[in-house]
Amino acid sequence: MPVQTTYQRMPSSASLPALAPKDPSQRTAIVDMLRGWALLSVVLVNYAIFYSYDAVIRVPAYDVISRALKIVISVVFVSKGWTLLSLLFGYGFSALMEKRRGGDPQPRWLFWKRMFWLFVIAIMNSGIYYGDVLKDYVLMGLLISLFDRASKKTFLTMAIICLLAFPALIPISRSLHVRMPAINPSLSLYTSHNPVDVLRFGLESGLHVLLSFPKYFDWNLVMLTCGFVGAYLQKSAFFERLKEDTRLLKRSFWCSALAVIALPLIHWGSDALRWNVDRLYDAYTWFELSLMVFFASGLCWIFLRSKANFFFVSLQYVGRMTLTNYLSQNLVAMLLFSGFGLGLLHKTSYSFNIGTALSVFIVQVFFSRWWLSLHKWGPCEWLWRSLTYGSWISNEIPTAWNVQK
Repeated sequence: MPVQTTYQRMPSSASLPALAPKDPSQRTAIVDMLRGWALLSVVLVNYAIFYSYDAVIRVPAYDVISRALKIVISVVFVSKGWTLLSLLFGYGFSALMEKRRGGDPQPRWLFWKRMFWLFVIAIMNSGIYYGDVLKDYVLMGLLISLFDRASKKTFLTMAIICLLAFPALIPISRSLHVRMPAINPSLSLYTSHNPVDVLRFGLESGLHVLLSFPKYFDWNLVMLTCGFVGAYLQKSAFFERLKEDTRLLKRSFWCSALAVIALPLIHWGSDALRWNVDRLYDAYTWFELSLMVFFASGLCWIFLRSKANFFFVSLQYVGRMTLTNYLSQNLVAMLLFSGFGLGLLHKTSYSFNIGTALSVFIVQVFFSRWWLSLHKWGPCEWLWRSLTYGSWISNEIPTAWNVQK
């Protein structure tokens, strides 16, 4: 039968129009920009963690620069990068399923295969960096794939249900006092000069985080909520319509700003009245999500009002190679902070770590721009697609593309 023939022999890349990436001029630039911003947030926060990872190390009072940077990182970037990436992954998952639906009778099957290879990449990345989030995005993608034929109204409904439900579920999960069997490796493995010990630390720490209850459960509730929001934004063509209609963007900005002000006031008021609302309904995550939306929508607003300046163009290049840049950030961190590398863990100032993170990101800007002038996808993105379709796909850039300089 025709369907059996399709899956018995893997088609060539030329016969798979869904594989062809968009011409840069046809991409949704604002989405690429947000991906780049999220990656900047991730590298800043992750490298900041290595300043005091698994130890009680406070920034000295005399180190004014480090103390100021820590405040900025906490307010602007902590919990903003991975939640924004979750939203954008939901957006991308929905776009991928919709794209495949036009040319494949079973888009879910290929999507699951894509998630399988992302999980393999996540396992390898876990050895390099204990805090890998790719495996979390795999779980989110599998759940969202069950709604591959859902309407935008369904995704919006699911997002609202999750947004209202998880503040109630989080206190319940914390009250269960469930102890999951998990390995908690010694930090001496990470500071070892043996690369096997360093990789073992990452894998065992990743397993420890994976089995941590309720913390891991809480993270995934928030991720799934962001994923449903992202899928809704894709279904409603939110980003594509922003140039013509910025009202929704402005509304998102001002509503999130109001939430950022109102939620702490409500919290402090309930504490003053001794209502102990947090014991039953922990809405603190709403505050973090509101901050994420506030900064992201504000950035989008500035982006739409400004010309293609170097900052936004740089974010777009990095965002087009999200997987490659995320993995390389983690690899550089291992080479800097582990015993197998330079062994800088707990030996540098907070400002040094932040400066290093910025330096890594700047290098990624120039590398991404150079690489994408010659190739369709980033190296890891290309490998991921090739593994998914079982054939080495050409990564040479078409001469017809007018690459943005």
